[in-house]
Amino acid sequence: MSARAARAGGPVSPFFREVSMRQKFEVSGMSCAHCSQAVQDAVQAIDPQAQVTVDLPTGQVDVLSEHPRESLRLAIENAGYRAA
Repeated sequence: MSARAARAGGPVSPFFREVSMRQKFEVSGMSCAHCSQAVQDAVQAIDPQAQVTVDLPTGQVDVLSEHPRESLRLAIENAGYRAA
């Protein structure tokens, strides 16, 4: 078990990375501040330390997270938005 897993109280997901990476997504379906918050909440549900910036007019979502791109994309899509 890694030191990070021991601190977390158990094994860490195999999709988990130790280094934060900046990921940019084009998200469609957002039209208001509630949508922005829903996307931010979805990402932070899987990574509470993630830094999420949403540019509503352009649909750009910038995420700084230790989680891989695919897990972040799925979180956004599970919230009801299309992410690429």
